[in-house]
Amino acid sequence: MMAAAPMAAAEVALLGASLNATLYESSTGGIANGAGEWFFAGMNNQGQRRRGLISFDLAAFADGIEGDIVVNSVALTLSLSQGGGAATMIDFHRVTTAWGEGTSDASGNEGGGAPATPGSATWLHTFYAESFWTNPGGDFLASVSGSLSLGENGVYSVSSEGMRQDVAAWIAGASENFGWILLGDETQFGTARRFDSSRNAVPEGRPVLLIDYSVVPAPATLLALLALAPAAKPRRRRA
Repeated sequence: MMAAAPMAAAEVALLGASLNATLYESSTGGIANGAGEWFFAGMNNQGQRRRGLISFDLAAFADGIEGDIVVNSVALTLSLSQGGGAATMIDFHRVTTAWGEGTSDASGNEGGGAPATPGSATWLHTFYAESFWTNPGGDFLASVSGSLSLGENGVYSVSSEGMRQDVAAWIAGASENFGWILLGDETQFGTARRFDSSRNAVPEGRPVLLIDYSVVPAPATLLALLALAPAAKPRRRRA
């Protein structure tokens, strides 16, 4: 009987966001902010909804890893930099359509956005001004992948089985990776929350996705490991 090759020990990868943007509720879809320092989720004081988009380049992460990647857990860390105080929830849903950042860069605290530029994600567009969401405000699964309870401004981390499954499916190619959309409380005025983006001037506040994973060796590697494993000695039968 040959000895089984063990799964590689768990490792940890830290990924910065590859894309992030805000969908600003607008009847014209002419507002965006893909190049700003922040992104938003919730409803502002004028009753306009804000939805954050975030994605990570998992293909680049998996490139060069030989074997099947087993995702043990994931944790997304975000820095809440404005709007903290009263408790509120942010839900993460898997996005089902590709979208772009564009080059819009809002001024001030960025709550009002900026004129959309070609390729921007807006309330109506996946890529301004030619491609559209099927549903204004973004196309995403109804099921919640994870939830984050917010209070005062500060650093928060969300980890859930749903987000782990999303990342595992994206890495395995079982579903296309368009990231998550962040939905805040859209029933009350003044619930909008602002998060540091990947372009924030303070690197420590930028979004980070931690992936705890193991690797099942590819067949060729597995055979090599088995060849090196000592063969089990035959048992002697008693007379």
